[in-house]
Amino acid sequence: MIVAVTTSCAMRKSTTRNDQTPVQDRKPTVEITVTEAPERDIDKHARTRQYAKDVSDASETSDRQERLAEVVTRPRPTAEVLETRPPSTEPAPRYDRREWRHWIDADGDCQDTRQEVLIAESEVPVTFENKRRCRVRTGRWTCPYTGEVFTSPRRLDVDHFVPLANAARSGGGSWNEARKRAYANDLDDPDHLLAVSATANRSKGSKGPEGWLPSRLEFRCEYIRTWTNIKNRWRLTTSTQESAAIDRELRLCGGATMGKAINNSVAPKPATLPLRPCCRRCKKGCPCGDSCIPCSRACTKPAGCACNSSR
Repeated sequence: MIVAVTTSCAMRKSTTRNDQTPVQDRKPTVEITVTEAPERDIDKHARTRQYAKDVSDASETSDRQERLAEVVTRPRPTAEVLETRPPSTEPAPRYDRREWRHWIDADGDCQDTRQEVLIAESEVPVTFENKRRCRVRTGRWTCPYTGEVFTSPRRLDVDHFVPLANAARSGGGSWNEARKRAYANDLDDPDHLLAVSATANRSKGSKGPEGWLPSRLEFRCEYIRTWTNIKNRWRLTTSTQESAAIDRELRLCGGATMGKAINNSVAPKPATLPLRPCCRRCKKGCPCGDSCIPCSRACTKPAGCACNSSR
């Protein structure tokens, strides 16, 4: 609709009381004219306004989507490690238990790594399933995690103190096959492999001290120190959560924290052995009486027939 306003002047006569010459006064008048605008012009303007609104909405939606994409794709912070390593753009190696071959018979005496551990850690001389002496039948083992005593190896697992999967995600996943096999069968460190309750070992799984600790409270300090020593020995990294748990437990134990060197686990000297026939050669651990025990434990038995493997 179009409104037109027209202004004009109208003439009128007026006279004065003295019969003077008539004077013409001009009085403005207003004329309003209303006409209908063509329908196509109305539609054109409406479409223009709608198009501008659509463009504005689309721009606003695009801005929101860009902000959302920035939040979603923003990299998340990763767990820090105590051992500084350059950032890697490659994904962490996938853990495959088959790559960590165990148990092996390293010395070719038919006793694999598991049997060697059972023999070394039994508190009494073991018996074997047959004359070949390849597999242990009975013995006596005290689980350091729970304090339970076992006489049948069927109820025992040989535990990698720092589990294979944990080692894999702490830097061991990039090792070659030989180093993985050496880690999985390490008998040089008497604390690396332990005969423990199968139930406790499966409860532990691949968790570190931040997720699992032994139920036997008196073993926790030794557990934390041994865990740290093994990680240091194999140059494995420690996550922020893991090191925080270690620091907390070490403070409770009155020892050094992860920020300091840990030299609290000093191996006791093995008992002096008389020159007598050796009934048990300790390939793993130290001689104690007639059996072998981890070198980190104090021997409270009198000298027996157990001896070092080098004798």
